[in-house]
Amino acid sequence: MKRFVTPHFKKGSKQVHLLFDDPERQMENPKVFEQARRDKEKMNHTCVVFFADAEVPKSWNDTINCRKCKRGFTIFLSSYITNSVYRSMNAPQKFITSGATGQSSALEVVRNASPPMYSIHQRVIFESNVSEADTRVWLHSKHCEGPKIFILSPDTDVYHIGLPLISPNEQVMVQISKPSDKELKLLDLTCLVDLLTRDPDLSHIPDSAIPQTIQTLFICTGCDYVSFFSAIGKSYFFKVFLENSKFILGSSHPGAFSISFVCSTLQQQAKDSLAFIKLVGCAYFKKHCNAFFGQTPQSLFNSFAGASSPVQQHSEWLDHIRQGIWDRISQESETVPSLTALQLHWQRSCWVVNMWQQALSNHMMLATMQGNGWIREDGRLQMLWETEEKRKEVKDRVLMLLKGCGCKSGCKSRKCGCRRRGVGCGPGCRCIDCGNIESEGAPIERIQTDDQ
Repeated sequence: MKRFVTPHFKKGSKQVHLLFDDPERQMENPKVFEQARRDKEKMNHTCVVFFADAEVPKSWNDTINCRKCKRGFTIFLSSYITNSVYRSMNAPQKFITSGATGQSSALEVVRNASPPMYSIHQRVIFESNVSEADTRVWLHSKHCEGPKIFILSPDTDVYHIGLPLISPNEQVMVQISKPSDKELKLLDLTCLVDLLTRDPDLSHIPDSAIPQTIQTLFICTGCDYVSFFSAIGKSYFFKVFLENSKFILGSSHPGAFSISFVCSTLQQQAKDSLAFIKLVGCAYFKKHCNAFFGQTPQSLFNSFAGASSPVQQHSEWLDHIRQGIWDRISQESETVPSLTALQLHWQRSCWVVNMWQQALSNHMMLATMQGNGWIREDGRLQMLWETEEKRKEVKDRVLMLLKGCGCKSGCKSRKCGCRRRGVGCGPGCRCIDCGNIESEGAPIERIQTDDQ
């Protein structure tokens, strides 16, 4: 309390809000996948019960890294501060806390000018069905009293969530310094939005769409809810976007990368996914630009203008980049993801955008995660990295390279395992006088068997 609450009341703050994550609020939460994996690694840990006179556990790091212990500690801490914070307050200062009270709303402590010294009220205006404090904090900021709001959290999600939500007449300062930094650094979000609208690299995007565009860019290039890209960081993606934003967004629909509320239609979501594919392609192109001497991402893209559809043009462009960098990477995770993998990643990103756009709502209406880049297997939700068709294609390719067939009759009948799978014979085959060699642009005819 002396660190996070009392100093702010001494400086004259009208309100101090203390928020905790509440895992019991949100039934489906993408973060539970990684949390469940980490929890399995700490099965031998003995949980600790917290109370006022309890000694600090000797293995504090193990204790606070245990999800059950951490939750127990936050509940104790919230209760302790709620019942003792009035000593640090002067009338009419208020203290509000949520996330560890056992309720979906918040508790408010008001310091009174006359007896009783303080009173505690339930505040339903802060009621929310979202577990993450970095999202709920914007609902709290919406109902804050005072001309200036300070949000102290080292999580970069916080100011990206709020970027499209603040109005020009608000002054919201958000922490950007790390806990290890000696000085507290704050970012004025209203000033940031104003500067973004003046950026010449974003001049072709409507001012009203820029904050949402930046938020979407932050999400789709990797955040807690979606996957990240190996060997390409978020700052690199932002630099690539600023350098190629006109090409990525397309001059025919400025601001298209900023998706609409709840991804309003599947058609809009599909159109914006093409901008995302361009962003990813440009990033890998720039990282391995020596493989494409004398070309730019746009000139290479235009060379596939004869494709049968926009999606096909993007697919062929992405395949060319993947092939161009193949001999320049040290491991498979550094290659360009497949088109279907990027489409699934984009679906997850749209789900997060949908959630963050409702941060000021008391009750978010979220689409089911299954079918939006996640899949339910063995009774639990997991990320869907690839479609079943693509996974089978990869499996067949591995079989061709490692196992193959051993035909002695030229691989011309359905007895050939490679031909039944619709692939040409490869390095792993031991066949003689093979007639099933796959040439470029000429797929092998798939033979139907009795069990197909």
